[in-house]
Amino acid sequence: MTAGQWPVLVHLWETDGLSQRELCERIDIEEATMTRTIDGMERAGLVERVRSPGNRSRYSIRLTPKAIGLRNTLLPAMNDMLKSATQGFAPHEVERTRDLLIHLIEWSRDDLCGDHRTEA
Repeated sequence: MTAGQWPVLVHLWETDGLSQRELCERIDIEEATMTRTIDGMERAGLVERVRSPGNRSRYSIRLTPKAIGLRNTLLPAMNDMLKSATQGFAPHEVERTRDLLIHLIEWSRDDLCGDHRTEA
């Protein structure tokens, strides 16, 4: 399991059978990066590409039984890691840190795309 594969798994656990494009939009990564990530996940036996019956050029990314089974192990482990990382923080501090990180990611994305805002 790689850091890049984690968000793909989380989104597919929520909605199995998304297209590669839908995953790109939800995770906000380039299609070439997603292709490499899904290729690796296929090699690891976590997902499979299934041709969509109504549109032969569209593939759904489906979880394998192996990936479905990992949910009960990985989600609790991730929650434990998050609790450990935020131990000693007040709930409002955890929320504020989360908000600041989201803002930083959005600001960086906008900056890379040429949207130079002046808001603080």
